[in-house]
Amino acid sequence: MFFAPLLVLCALFELAMWRTGESWPMSRVADTQLSLGTTPSLYGRTLFSQQMNLYKYVMIKRTRPKIVIHGTSRVMQIRDLMFHPLEGWFYNAGGMIQSPHDVATYAERIRHGDLPKPEVLIFGVDPWWVNEGDTHEGWLDNQSLQDDVRLFPAHIKAARRLLRRPVFPWQAVLAGAPTPSPGYHYEAIGAGPLLADSGFRSDGSLQLSLRMVLESMRDPRYKDRDQILRMVTEHRDFYTLPARVEPRRVTMLLAALTELQHMGIEVYVFLPPFASEVQTVFETSPTWQPFWQAYRDLPARLRAAGIVCLPLSVPKQDGFDDRYMYDGHHPTEIYAAALVKQILQQASPHSLLRAVDLASLATLLSRPYATPLSFERPPLSVEHAQ
Repeated sequence: MFFAPLLVLCALFELAMWRTGESWPMSRVADTQLSLGTTPSLYGRTLFSQQMNLYKYVMIKRTRPKIVIHGTSRVMQIRDLMFHPLEGWFYNAGGMIQSPHDVATYAERIRHGDLPKPEVLIFGVDPWWVNEGDTHEGWLDNQSLQDDVRLFPAHIKAARRLLRRPVFPWQAVLAGAPTPSPGYHYEAIGAGPLLADSGFRSDGSLQLSLRMVLESMRDPRYKDRDQILRMVTEHRDFYTLPARVEPRRVTMLLAALTELQHMGIEVYVFLPPFASEVQTVFETSPTWQPFWQAYRDLPARLRAAGIVCLPLSVPKQDGFDDRYMYDGHHPTEIYAAALVKQILQQASPHSLLRAVDLASLATLLSRPYATPLSFERPPLSVEHAQ
């Protein structure tokens, strides 16, 4: 009797988590998104660990795509609609690979048959991948593929987060997941899209939050929303010191990419862009300038090894300005479409990428859009309400 109220609260908590999809295992999430077919859907956890790397891993095993994008969050704006009519063969696995160690392990898992072999791989390589000061070793090597929602401590942490900040889509508990998100009306799984209309589409790309899109529609000027400039100038997070290229990391990256090519996979590499104010720091700071120059030389080293690699993407040189960066190091999906076009132009005559309709992509890039952040605008009813 003493513990009965606590047990009731626990049961209600678990019911709410399950009904909204917040505590669904990744396997169930993947199966549900794929069962929806072409119906737009979004997935994202808020109280439980997002584990986007595991989510992408599971989705790749389920979908067995022929064209795969790899990298960190900086490649997540690349979408299937940019590869028409090959949308069904595309998947954005951004977030699954975080370092050269992960690229090497990924190649090994393809070789052993643990992961499906695609026909085309496109990698966005970040500066910290080759920086001596970076601490990312590789989750594929150092962590299990255990889903957090299957572990009791993860539920305790989620309950604590809810107590500290009791913001949750309670109205969706009765409807059950998947249920339409409040703004875009995508089929939502997890608290993230139900609260903010943000999450992963079934093609692996990231839908930015409705609030961010509406904010950009009112004022499209550039904003460093994640304070990337401060990270760089204060040497925090991804931009820690020492700022020196580590030869071992470069060698590992080259070896892994070459191995993937030897398996008969087409490999393309690009260096995602930075906002102009961030790039200026890299180019002028005595701390960063030598490292930055070595990073900019990386495409030449890759091309010398027989790997197709675009030069560093620079907004001004690509015909864009900082409005097409949603913070200091994330390009918007409109800029991402232009990068896809550059990659497609490098494809060999017999490449699968030659089947992509460049005219369709050109039309996508030329059509008027309400914000530099996104091709899709919110429903008019949402715009008017704002």
